[in-house]
Amino acid sequence: MQKGPLEDLPDEVNLALSELLTLDSQLALSNTCHYFNKLIKDKFIWKKRIAELKPFLSPFVNTGLPTKENFMALLTHLHARFCGEVLFLERVHPRLAALNHEHPERLLAVYQDIQRLKVLLQHFIQDNYLSVLTQANILLNQINQQIIEWQLAPHLVTPPVHLKLEHITRLPETVLTQYTNLFAELKGLELKDNFLDTLPININMCVKLESLNVYDNPITCIPDTLRKLAELKFLYFSGGNFSKLPEVIYSLKNLQWLSLDNMQLKYISEDIQRLKQLTWLYVRNNQLIFLPLGLSKLPKLQFFMGDNNEFHPLQPKAILCFLKKHGQQTKVKAKVRKLARSGEMDILSEQMQGLSLLPQFASKRYQRLVLPHCHPHQGELKRNFSFY
Repeated sequence: MQKGPLEDLPDEVNLALSELLTLDSQLALSNTCHYFNKLIKDKFIWKKRIAELKPFLSPFVNTGLPTKENFMALLTHLHARFCGEVLFLERVHPRLAALNHEHPERLLAVYQDIQRLKVLLQHFIQDNYLSVLTQANILLNQINQQIIEWQLAPHLVTPPVHLKLEHITRLPETVLTQYTNLFAELKGLELKDNFLDTLPININMCVKLESLNVYDNPITCIPDTLRKLAELKFLYFSGGNFSKLPEVIYSLKNLQWLSLDNMQLKYISEDIQRLKQLTWLYVRNNQLIFLPLGLSKLPKLQFFMGDNNEFHPLQPKAILCFLKKHGQQTKVKAKVRKLARSGEMDILSEQMQGLSLLPQFASKRYQRLVLPHCHPHQGELKRNFSFY
């Protein structure tokens, strides 16, 4: 059987083209084209199934086109995510015991919920995915709510200025809603060493927040409501996955310190120049190739650390001038045509891989930052005393 013109195109392309047609035109085409009729039916089947998964996904996840392949990818992602949360909770269980040494019954209840989760996810098959995801989601929210409430209990009478939450895989929106008065007074929120893949959409309830630490979390997306935290000055991420810097970060006009260590970052927009108050930028261990021209337009930038990236040696002229202006000890040249010999290119390439600007730090502080036996973040975090 000879293929028609529609069948020559991938299903995803046909589905996207169909969205450009009116409903009457779609129906007319499906009545005259057997292939398109089948495609439309499949589309609505998978659209419905993907819609069923949305309550378990972050609201910022792009679900893609309604195809079987996208549905299966989302289902696999959710199962892996839930299993990862169970493994994390099992790993921190001994630490949870320390929070409940006077209330062992509370720890037992959480332990039983974790075991129920394990059994549920072990019997996860395509036929019962919706029931399993619903029960697992309820249990995970319940477990995390309990763990957070244990840590909030000592602060309910006198709300703290700085709060540290540990041993959690998610920060439910209900927690911020239930403890509005507490979170509304926070100036520092530390969430490091958890298993968060996003922040709650009502994070804007922390209206006075100046410092937010999300180090060592597999975070993949940030809610747009973060832009409403007008007082935010210090923002730290590591261990997650942003192929490009989320647009919402460029709207944080008072941001002074920004850390994006080991975030799989490939691209920073020219909008970085909107962060006029930025003095400290840490983008080590990413996949950056070129620095944005906007970096050279940051009037207060004093500290930049970008080693362990795949920086191309031939950066834009403005960037090379910027590096020289800030005292970078490399033999960078504004006119790249002068780099004719391969030996010079190799030297410059090597220098770009260790790119760091530290003009305001004394030599001892610099050594504390770069010595291999030191924790790579210890020096930077301790200097931000508002964090603790």
